[in-house]
Parts: sequence; C-alpha cells; structure tokens
Amino acid sequence: MFWKNPSALTQVLIVAMVCFTCPGLFNTLTNIAAGVADETINYNATALLYACFALFGLFAGGAVNVIGPKYTLFIGTFGYIMYAASLLVMDKNY
Repeated sequence: MFWKNPSALTQVLIVAMVCFTCPGLFNTLTNIAAGVADETINYNATALLYACFALFGLFAGGAVNVIGPKYTLFIGTFGYIMYAASLLVMDKNY
C-alpha cells in the first residue's frame, strides 16, 4: 500500500506541501487575531510567537537528531494548535 512504506521522495513531498501551506495558515490566524477589540493583544501574541520561534529554533536540530523528524513534526504541530486556540479565546474575559 502507498502509505505503508512511502519512499523518501514521497516523504519529502509531503513535508514540502505542509511547509508550503504554513504561511497561508499563519496569515489566516493573524487575520483572526486582527478582529479582536484590543490590538495590543494581537501584538503581544505575535511577539510571543516569534520569541518561541527563536528559542525553540535553537533546539530543533538537536530534537530532530534525538527523536527523528517524524515525531518532531508531530510535536511541532501542537504549537500552532495552541496559538490558534489562544487567538480564538483571548478576547474573552476569563
């Protein structure tokens, strides 16, 4: 079956498609945040996101070497999930 044992080229193409769609996903999430009442929340969320990019970018290569690219990409997706969830609920007063 195709997904049981994909070739290296197939794996690279899948990762390339994911990386190709990430800027569009980021723009969509940023536009969601643009609709909040307080603009400083959006600025602070974006600043915190880029700080996390800078911090975790230093350790990403080591993580790929230790646990492999498959699990590193899987763990990395949780950052976008938390970012999207925070943008959807940050305008509420909880």
